[in-house]
Amino acid sequence: MQKVLLIEIHSLAADHGCFASNRYFSEFLEIHPRTVSAHLSSLKSKGFISMTIHNHNRRVISIQRKAGLSPSSRRKINRK
Repeated sequence: MQKVLLIEIHSLAADHGCFASNRYFSEFLEIHPRTVSAHLSSLKSKGFISMTIHNHNRRVISIQRKAGLSPSSRRKINRK
């Protein structure tokens, strides 16, 4: 599931990062918003994404690594 989430973030990120909400991701992936939050935290702790807050309420998610992930990176994503 994390791999699909990472791909969706990458597809939405463009040049300025991804502004999608946990609600959007939960509807897209058909999972609970808390599960989305847990997956985002995991991807962040593994170094795949960064999250910043703009204007006190707007989260921006940025990809930290290229979409062409190495086999060892894929193993990190698949662990959970």
